Amino acid sequence: MLNKIMFEGQINQRLRYTFYAFGNDVYEKVFYSYNKDENIERFFAKGCGFTLTNSGLIYKGFGGSFCSYMFGVERPFKDLIKLEVKNRLVMFGAKQKNENIIEFTDDISGEESYINIFSEGNAITNYFFLVVSNREFKTYGKRQEEILRKLGKALKRTNLVSTEKDEHIVNLLYEQMGEKDAIVMLLKLYDVLVKELWYLLSKVELKEEEEKRIKLLESKIESYQLERIKVESAYHREENQKLVNDYVSILIKRYQSGYIDDEDEARLKKIRLVLIRNGIPASILDNLERVFVKPERETGDKDVRDILMRLLETGNIDTEGLVKLLIAKKESLKVRDMTFEQFFLDVGRMVDEKASKEENFLVVESFNTIITYFDRFDTTHQLITKIAFVPESTINESHIRSLVGNYRAFEDLRKGFFNQLFLNDIYKDPYLTFFGRKRLEFLEKQIPLIAMDEGMLLPSVFALKSLMQDEVYFYKIIKIIKDEFWEVFSLWGEKDMDMEYYTAKVTEKLANEVGGDVYISKHLWQEIFWHIKKEVFLITQVLPKMIEEGKKELKEDFILNSGMDRFYVEEVERAYLAKHGVK
Repeated sequence: MLNKIMFEGQINQRLRYTFYAFGNDVYEKVFYSYNKDENIERFFAKGCGFTLTNSGLIYKGFGGSFCSYMFGVERPFKDLIKLEVKNRLVMFGAKQKNENIIEFTDDISGEESYINIFSEGNAITNYFFLVVSNREFKTYGKRQEEILRKLGKALKRTNLVSTEKDEHIVNLLYEQMGEKDAIVMLLKLYDVLVKELWYLLSKVELKEEEEKRIKLLESKIESYQLERIKVESAYHREENQKLVNDYVSILIKRYQSGYIDDEDEARLKKIRLVLIRNGIPASILDNLERVFVKPERETGDKDVRDILMRLLETGNIDTEGLVKLLIAKKESLKVRDMTFEQFFLDVGRMVDEKASKEENFLVVESFNTIITYFDRFDTTHQLITKIAFVPESTINESHIRSLVGNYRAFEDLRKGFFNQLFLNDIYKDPYLTFFGRKRLEFLEKQIPLIAMDEGMLLPSVFALKSLMQDEVYFYKIIKIIKDEFWEVFSLWGEKDMDMEYYTAKVTEKLANEVGGDVYISKHLWQEIFWHIKKEVFLITQVLPKMIEEGKKELKEDFILNSGMDRFYVEEVERAYLAKHGVK
């Protein structure tokens, strides 16, 4: 007896589908039709089914859609706080009344464009399902509620969706329904170009032709989808997934208790920096934190409230008010307090209401001035954070030109305001690297010079790129040495060895890794040699003594006196403790 049928087809050059139907005597109950003139395909049973057109999907029946959550995509709070929830599930006709209540309507038919399906759902693959039964139902909404109750938990938590084990998904749906007479229809839609790009981005090593293929695919995919897939690719690295889960766990803890201790705050900051270095945009981490802001909390800054309330009354914002708002925005960002932005959005809604009721457009103009400066702040903060903490980020002429333009705008408000807003706090950041500090010092010196003479722009861009490359090469060389030449380099200065031979070997391996010629200055080699000496001392003297005497301050003294990067020292410490079985 045939109980399963499968179709595969192509909608256009990018979109393809796979259709499954499962159940007893399925061949007698499920049908397919094709209208060649209009290029329309239909899969249907008992008045329910899917219709595939050139522009979108038409559906009718009991069921819904599901897909894997992409990292950074907005998701319900209840799903976010449950790390085991992996998939997005939307039931036909269901409406979210509030955070806890879903209202089921009898409207179980509709149409969605392919653009909407892949922009609101998953960028690669999306599923739609229907459950067809001989039973009669008083209301369609009650049936939808019943299906959600039977399938919801399993569908939202299964790994089968991300691995696209379609036949297992069909079986899961059928088994969870527990209705022998039911027919399960499953339609998978997928974008072959995005899927191929995803596959290539997930590879550890790429051949030259694969790198060219990536560039070609990127030119054919919409910028919005391209950004989503790159973020998702970065998230799927094992290290990043664990870090994101730790990040969310701390946010949940802070949300539930209203407080976290200094150790958790420091860990939150460190995880954030590592994720940014690993390709996760800071804006996505900011959005995550916004979700965990309790709505009843209000901004505690009385000046901010007074300035914005005065704006509503008078329609004006002066320079002093702008300066105070920007400082408040900086301070809220520093402590990750998202209530400031929430309050600002609330004021924005009040401004719109006042303008529409009183036709007071001066208040809108003044509020837009604040928004413009806030946008300048966000752009500048993100750029400087990247330059300081992400040496492998791509910085170009337009980025530095933007920094210079924003420098002029902030300096016009108050002399020295640019450094106050963006540089001073980063200089104090304990995780700022030696090389990151050099880049900040370079920016602090060069931006005012470029503001006076734009002929300095291009030379400054090249110099900054060189400084960023130094840090990239530095840590790649350290890794090569630790993997293959540690015994030789750790004895530098103690034994007579041909170091030129070994530095040439390391340079050759670095060139092979980066895929081109490299130049390592004598100054950078000197930094590398001294770094290795410090690390040897850390491993052989500081950490053993720290464990033996139980004095964590020994590590702090070492960081202070050696000048080694805190982040690197803590990673060495973590590896050392794990190796020696110390928790």
